[in-house]
Amino acid sequence: GIKDEQEKICITEHTGHSLYASDAIELYAVYQNGKLSGLRPATAEEQAEWDDLRSRHAETSPNPLETHSLDNGEQREFPNGTEKDYKSFLELMKWETEGLPDYASVPYRDYQDMSLPEFNARLLEWANQNQESFNRIMCDTVWNDFAVELSGAEKQFVSLTCSLSGTENGMFVRSSYTGLPEEDPSFSVQFPGWMQEENGITVAWVDLYYQCSYHVSDKSAVTVRERDECISGVMEGIQKFWNETDMDTLLGMTEKQAVDRLNQIAAKYSNEKITIQPFTADSVNYQAVNEFVTD
Repeated sequence: GIKDEQEKICITEHTGHSLYASDAIELYAVYQNGKLSGLRPATAEEQAEWDDLRSRHAETSPNPLETHSLDNGEQREFPNGTEKDYKSFLELMKWETEGLPDYASVPYRDYQDMSLPEFNARLLEWANQNQESFNRIMCDTVWNDFAVELSGAEKQFVSLTCSLSGTENGMFVRSSYTGLPEEDPSFSVQFPGWMQEENGITVAWVDLYYQCSYHVSDKSAVTVRERDECISGVMEGIQKFWNETDMDTLLGMTEKQAVDRLNQIAAKYSNEKITIQPFTADSVNYQAVNEFVTD
């Protein structure tokens, strides 16, 4: 795929049903003095974001009582992260307490108390020095497929904290390449859809995909914990809406009503430090189809 951020266009070739070659990559247009001067490959963070989007779009709409995925031949781009990869990566959870009083009872403080610039810089440095390991770990996150046993806190660190910070670093690196202002980071979610069948024929289904962007007013004034709690709140709120709303209600909703519902959830978690950008018809794809089959 080729992304031209200055012209706001994206050209992506695929074979249909979101099937991509296992070695597919993204390229970004590079401008100098206002003129197109070449292309650059996506950074590790940018590519992981695209891989995540492709993977989510490739999911099928499962029966609510049985989640399953279509075997479309799509393959992982990178193998699973190894024990060695994760041992090194999870060291980023430890914030050395240099300068703390001698009577401090623990040798480390929680990474969540770090400011976003401080933590993101540490993550970027590690990713640059361990690019192959980073690619494997981020691929694990995209596929939700971990060959290494992780605790709940460790999985949250990998799948939420580092995924968000990786995207933020991608925006930072992209801005340094293009010379354009740093864009707000975003994440996307494709939910497994709901289906109703009669006599083996699908007569109704509902699908929801959304892309959410957020703006941090002053990164140095926001901790990793504050960012993670805000974004996870939005994610979990939308997940709860999707899981707990009955099929008939979902089928009766228009796309505008779905967008309004997501904006209500987003408004609950926006604050003076982190603003969840409003959802629009361009950032939400809501499809509710009810077909009546007659003999």
